[in-house]
Amino acid sequence: MNYPLVPLASVVSLQRGIDLPGPTRRPGPYPVVSAGGVVGSHDEAPVKGPGVAIGRATNLGQPTWVEGDYWPLNTTLFVRDFKGNDPRFVYRLFQSIDLTGFDSGSVQAMLNRNYIAQVPVQLPPLHTQRAIAEVLGALDDKIAANTGIATNADALVRAMFLAFGASEESRPLGDLATNPRVAARPPFEAGHYVGLEHVPRRLMWLTQTGDPEGLASGKFEFARGDVLFGKLRPYFHKVVVADRAGVCSTDILVVRSKMASLRGYVWAAAASDEVVARVSAMSEGTRMPRTNWSALASSEVPWPGLETAEAFSDRVVAIRDRVAAAIAESVALTNLRDTLLPHLMSGRITVREAEKQVEEVL
Repeated sequence: MNYPLVPLASVVSLQRGIDLPGPTRRPGPYPVVSAGGVVGSHDEAPVKGPGVAIGRATNLGQPTWVEGDYWPLNTTLFVRDFKGNDPRFVYRLFQSIDLTGFDSGSVQAMLNRNYIAQVPVQLPPLHTQRAIAEVLGALDDKIAANTGIATNADALVRAMFLAFGASEESRPLGDLATNPRVAARPPFEAGHYVGLEHVPRRLMWLTQTGDPEGLASGKFEFARGDVLFGKLRPYFHKVVVADRAGVCSTDILVVRSKMASLRGYVWAAAASDEVVARVSAMSEGTRMPRTNWSALASSEVPWPGLETAEAFSDRVVAIRDRVAAAIAESVALTNLRDTLLPHLMSGRITVREAEKQVEEVL
């Protein structure tokens, strides 16, 4: 099925966003949207939702979906009029088209709404638009639920570990863990690579990796169950548990429990706010502060005794396994969504065919 080709300007009307300097923002319920997504909130919202904003000054054409009223910054173009089209479908439409080639800036990247007004897009009827948005939204809902599992599990482990703060005894983290510095040299085979860009802030679980093929510099090997501790700007709190083996940037410390039975305890200790704060305070350098294994190893952590620590560790390992399964499912669902998106938008597959594929995985 081929949907008719129409110019983008006949689908939506776009308008440049509105400046709102940081110092003038006030706490409120309305999201502030930049070219990279939601960046804060404000107590006013000049645009009614639901809405779609796309990157204008950076992330050219990258869309952000907003459920309610919002404030789009001037780094965006926002949809002023959906012209009777389904807003969620329009969001998917912008996901499916590449507008990076319409850069109108001479020095800084810039997306001009007049440059893209005549971009041809395929437009299905309204009932099909809604069906497409619904089937893709079902995948996003499950991905969001899995993200919630990871976030809640992180909070649970931190709260459980924080309860040990009343322990009378403490031990340096270096008594419980080592820093294996196993060098890996290129060329690398296909596998898992972790750079600082792959490590989320203040979330213990590794949600993405890169491919080491083509990397030119030396790396460190890590094993499943190791902690990966970002040593560059440690206050960014980039500390994760590896659920697979691979190689990592030399800006990451590999931390390995000395006892397998204490892996979960070491994970929670290394990722705790208290340890990250201590290490950050001891980091060296002003513009690009770094920490090292000596600072991390010397950080004191509460010690409730071996039996209690091992029981805690077992529980954390079980939590990690559940989170790893949820993250793996989200990766598969994301791949399916990204595969279905262009085929649905072009009519190469029907909504019913897509629904059957989605039903098989949900």
